Amino acid sequence: MRTTPHNGSQEEAELVAAAREFALAHGRLSWIGEEKLMRLGLVLAALRAGPLAERATMLAGFVSELGGQDELCAVGEAGLEGAIAAVRQVVGDGPDGAAVTVVLCGEAGGLAAEVGERIGRAVGERLAEVFLVETGAEALDGLVLFSEYDSEELPRIVVDAGDTLAVFRVAQESIAHGRRGQGPALVVCAT
Repeated sequence: MRTTPHNGSQEEAELVAAAREFALAHGRLSWIGEEKLMRLGLVLAALRAGPLAERATMLAGFVSELGGQDELCAVGEAGLEGAIAAVRQVVGDGPDGAAVTVVLCGEAGGLAAEVGERIGRAVGERLAEVFLVETGAEALDGLVLFSEYDSEELPRIVVDAGDTLAVFRVAQESIAHGRRGQGPALVVCAT
């Protein structure tokens, strides 16, 4: 992991400083570990400085867990790959292992048919894919997503999208689930 700017730019120096500040503020959380916490801070700072600023808190935990073989994509959205590539340039690649794909699906209320088809394929073929769906906290009570799959086929995890550390923990769990060959997971991020 790179912890100093690779080309000495002022912007990158500020990202590293922000990451250190974040890591120090949460240093009591030993379950993350100093190196992973620094990486999470770098990713969070880099996302906040770019076109994904509105989703920075939600995505930081997942992006910080991605390795060289992994992919982050968005259904019905353009430009995400370039933004993530820019973040990876600052922080380097994450851990290697079995490839996992994190799929940003957008708002729960307006999911494209393509999302349902992709989840169906992932469940049927036990693909290592993590689906991120956003929803307002007030809509959680009545939210029923992909109820045709039981919790063994498609585990569902709800997390507060504004809590970076909670998202990071969910990212670790859901990505590890995929790396172990246990199939896809659905993460509902309450905004």
